[in-house]
Amino acid sequence: MGDHFKNAKEYTKKKIKKLRNYSLKDEEFLYLKIAQIMCSTYILILTLLNLDGFKRAGVVENKWQTFCLIVSKLSAFAMYPLLIAVFLSKCRATLNFITKTPLSLLIPDFCTDSHTYHGYAGRFIAYSSCVHAIFHLLRWIDQGKMLLLVNSTTGLTGLFSIMVLPLITVFMMYTKIKKYFNYEIRKTFHYLYYIFALSLCFHVPVSRFPNGGFLGPIICIVLTWYTLDVIYVILFVSLLQYIIFHYKNILI
Repeated sequence: MGDHFKNAKEYTKKKIKKLRNYSLKDEEFLYLKIAQIMCSTYILILTLLNLDGFKRAGVVENKWQTFCLIVSKLSAFAMYPLLIAVFLSKCRATLNFITKTPLSLLIPDFCTDSHTYHGYAGRFIAYSSCVHAIFHLLRWIDQGKMLLLVNSTTGLTGLFSIMVLPLITVFMMYTKIKKYFNYEIRKTFHYLYYIFALSLCFHVPVSRFPNGGFLGPIICIVLTWYTLDVIYVILFVSLLQYIIFHYKNILI
């Protein structure tokens, strides 16, 4: 039994080390990174093509504000594929179904080691969200429009999201912090991702399409799918296993 736990501990350490040292050369995140690059390239081109429109609308007034806008948009769109992956990686019933289809041949690692993908996506979302928020704030400060943080839907939902984000991620990301809190406490804070996701649903108006407006529909669909997957697992998998286990004990 001791050897089993020792091996499990070593395996976990290797996975954590691998996750911390990910790079563009890592094939296991290749599809996600390609999707991130495509989304970032899309919004970069679109933003540069519509700079005159942003200036007329008062969104940007100088080169510094333009730079802040571009960085905030790039950091947002780079998260889009990961916002899908971070939820899909925990859809156990869905992943179990995918492993029984030819689709699993395209994403074998995602199906069998989805937690590694969940960690990569969560870590990137945490850092990228901070970059996104900081550069929006820098632009608003330069414009003297800090009240947008509290008197606009985009500002308020962004504020809610960035406030709960540390509670969702920090307790899971850093080993030095994790050792001070047991898993139950860290998991409880992790459930705040529902507030984070629901805030994102209303963060960008659909009317901003094609410069934005994708976020709400994407998060609504993914969050609904994840919730239904969890309910299915609880009702038809976990409960069934519980009944079978106790039925066997009664027979014994």
